[in-house]
Amino acid sequence: MKHPALLSYGHNQLVLPQAAELARRFASYQAVVPVYLQPATARRLSRWLPSLTGPLARRTHPAIDPNRVRSYPRELLYQFAAKLARRPFSYFASHDRMAARITRDFAPPRMVVAVDTGAEALFKAWSGKTLRVLDLTIATPQYRQKIYRAAEADPENLGIRFHYPGEWELRRAAAELALADAILCPSQFVVDSCLDGGVPPSKLHLLPYGFDLPAMPKVTPDLFTGTGLQLVFAGTFCHRKGSHLLLQAFARYRTRDPQAVLHVFGRIMDEPAAWPEGVIRHGHVPLSTLTEHLQRMHLMVFPTFFEGSSLVVYQALALGLPVITTNNCGSVVDKTCGQILPEVSARAVEQALETVRLEPARLWNWRQGAATRAHGFTWTAYGDHLAAILRRLDPELA
Repeated sequence: MKHPALLSYGHNQLVLPQAAELARRFASYQAVVPVYLQPATARRLSRWLPSLTGPLARRTHPAIDPNRVRSYPRELLYQFAAKLARRPFSYFASHDRMAARITRDFAPPRMVVAVDTGAEALFKAWSGKTLRVLDLTIATPQYRQKIYRAAEADPENLGIRFHYPGEWELRRAAAELALADAILCPSQFVVDSCLDGGVPPSKLHLLPYGFDLPAMPKVTPDLFTGTGLQLVFAGTFCHRKGSHLLLQAFARYRTRDPQAVLHVFGRIMDEPAAWPEGVIRHGHVPLSTLTEHLQRMHLMVFPTFFEGSSLVVYQALALGLPVITTNNCGSVVDKTCGQILPEVSARAVEQALETVRLEPARLWNWRQGAATRAHGFTWTAYGDHLAAILRRLDPELA
């Protein structure tokens, strides 16, 4: 049985960058993930299975000592088998099985950092033995219910089907928030969702994410002079992220800028009845491909209802790409690098685009501001901030 002082458990695209930063700063640290691949293995598999390049890239990290990462790939096999058999797969049950394996193989550490939806069983097993830190990657599902109900009162959202959280998700979120001794929040929006649910402010620690650009040639987009605006949306295209509002706004804006194009990257979850003219769907692409395309865009538009802190926005800013988004994005956008919409609506998106069309110099100023803004949000800065929080919680953590 291993005895690390600090253990982290996660299952999303942020867990390995986080693990790399923690491993640099804490000698007695262990990361636990469902699947980890050494970089050479991931590269070989990508050559054999090029369609899986993106998912494989999220299972590896060049800066992690493999001895610092413990993986339990059986859960991925269970998920694959369920998909082949067309059976439902419970991620909540999967996390609980992972927790059982972790508590079997590891003694209670001084501190555990566990991601939301996967923390409950670990926190219960190590109650009274370990300082429990919840890594909250998105605002609470209770807050999502509240936002969706308010949105449904707006005629722009008439007939829109929002995906409400289930009772199991609501119960688990409430349990994890109550069990946690401390909670990491990637944005003020996430902090606000916790406060709205009655979480004590003393538990909450603001910790924005980071993003490091891969080494690649720099591309400068064509200058926008008031026509032919190149817009981009990246992420799961769904009502939660304001997909229907973006399409409404773009269709109306394009009557004044017929050469405008909206590029959509990512999986289509909520398919519209009809796609407006000028929309190009690229589907899911590897990060390197997305980065190459983003450099050619004029503006990212992300009119989301509900996030944690969207990583693609950090990526856009790092590339000097301005962003129009909402307060609910939980991002680091400010007036120097884009615009925060006054409301989550197609009206607000259309007005913002029209302002850019009439004042194209704004884009140039925003581009300069975006690159400057991104300098403060690297993974190294994230790691320094995270380590400082953890050491405040436990000054003896090694």
